[in-house]
Amino acid sequence: MKMRIAIVGIGGVGGYLGARLCCFRKPQKPYHVVFIQRGEGLLALKKNGITLVTDKNTYTSFPDMTTEDPSDLGVFSHVMFCVKSYQLEEALRLTKNIIDKNTVIVPLLNGIEVKKKVETSYPFAKVMDGCIYVSSEVIYPGVVRQTGSAGYLYFGAQNSSESEHRVFLDILKNARIKTVFEKNMKRRIWEKFLLLCPFATLSSYYNCTAGDIADSAERKREFVFLMKEIISLAESKGIILGEKDIRANLEKISLFSKNTKTSFQRDIEFGRKTEIDVLTGYVVQETKKMNLEAPVHAFFYEKLLER
Repeated sequence: MKMRIAIVGIGGVGGYLGARLCCFRKPQKPYHVVFIQRGEGLLALKKNGITLVTDKNTYTSFPDMTTEDPSDLGVFSHVMFCVKSYQLEEALRLTKNIIDKNTVIVPLLNGIEVKKKVETSYPFAKVMDGCIYVSSEVIYPGVVRQTGSAGYLYFGAQNSSESEHRVFLDILKNARIKTVFEKNMKRRIWEKFLLLCPFATLSSYYNCTAGDIADSAERKREFVFLMKEIISLAESKGIILGEKDIRANLEKISLFSKNTKTSFQRDIEFGRKTEIDVLTGYVVQETKKMNLEAPVHAFFYEKLLER
């Protein structure tokens, strides 16, 4: 039986993954790919497929199906959630008929507690922790631009093993998606959060790019303050991060394409709903619960809420 992969949300991340999975399939199509997309982009995807524009090449390909309602498509072996955090609840309802106890769920949303939210709806499924490092955005419906290196996709769970996912891992790698299975994903997710949250917070508040942060002593100082507050919060939850991680993230920012922006920043620019609650707001709310302080996050959170 062929593996059936559903990608829920064909935005920057979902479009990047979907394009590679479809474009680099072998002629005999050893697996099925279905795009689940609502609203803007649905008609364009159905008519023109998905186009991925990279620094070196442009790829156009078609999934086996694009739909806004998968309820009658049967059960899928793998479901990859690539929606915004505020769209997750709707996405979970939308997929209730395509997930069973054998379905592997890989959520690739921003935030710390994504797996917990998915497990609330699907406690019987094989829910992984997941995160992806990639700079990609929808430039117009059906077309995704990826800048910089391809980055890495990480997924895994304590009650799982790499051997269980060998076929899926091979599919991802053959699609030129750099993928790593890790049993202990908690630290990995906090590591990404330690980079993403300060970057998103500063870039959104100052309307600046990665290059602006890397080239400014003041912005880097604020970046470090924000990271230290996150490190304190992570430690209260049993995750140990430190100076090595701070130095690594400062280097990563300096190596990003100078014009790199975060999706949080772009959402503010275009007047769209943002993920502030799972980024800056999460740190503010969780530090209060843990009787800690995060004055730098609190300052930016209050100002960003006014935008």
